[in-house]
Amino acid sequence: MQRTLLITGASSGIGASLVRRLAGTYDEIVAAARRVDRMRAEYADLPSVTPVRLDVSDPDELTAFARGLIAERGVVPYVVSCAGAWNPKPFLETTHEEFTYGYRVDALAHAILLRELVPAMRAHDFGRFVVFSGGAALMRSVGWSVQYGAVMACNGYTVAAALENRDRNVKINLTAPGPANTEMYPGPLSPTACHPTVEWLLDLEEDGPTGRFFWLGAELPLFPDLTGLRYMEGVAPPEHFTPLEHVVGDPVKREPG
Repeated sequence: MQRTLLITGASSGIGASLVRRLAGTYDEIVAAARRVDRMRAEYADLPSVTPVRLDVSDPDELTAFARGLIAERGVVPYVVSCAGAWNPKPFLETTHEEFTYGYRVDALAHAILLRELVPAMRAHDFGRFVVFSGGAALMRSVGWSVQYGAVMACNGYTVAAALENRDRNVKINLTAPGPANTEMYPGPLSPTACHPTVEWLLDLEEDGPTGRFFWLGAELPLFPDLTGLRYMEGVAPPEHFTPLEHVVGDPVKREPG
């Protein structure tokens, strides 16, 4: 099987840094983004990189693109679904169009690639799929409503897809860029900070993890510890959980600004 790696969001930021980092490690890297001319110039010295124009915010275009990859190559065994959107507006200030765009990029795009590319991975009994989520969805956050909601949806169906395919040597995991400095977000870290985690996830052995969240060299919990909860019985033992009569105050700590 040819070692083909798809990286979306490949024209800048983390996606572009991963293309440069991994070029030569794989037989082919399909670098997908809207700014294809920029990628052709940027990767002209990398013969294993194939720049392809792709707008992940267009579900029909993305579906056709993914199906074309499978028709041409049979399987794309390695995927880094990296493209993302950013909108730091508060919930009540966000327009319908901004919500819709953010959901299409940060949630639906990852779902379409999973749905279209994982069946071929199953058929070949091999696949490594890395979905770029957001660490903010694991913490109480204020002012990032579009990304916050979309990423939580992304996390949910990515874990479901991983669990539904654990009968094959297919590993589907989540990661996040951390506070990386990119065109989209002025963070303090280099985009290269996430390289070791992504490389590790792409190189997982057959007994490696799936359906989990890894961030800058560490695993972060996706779900609360529900030890003691008897869900199907409707019982939350008070020794493990806070009874309603003892719940007080607002636990959300809002950061200034």
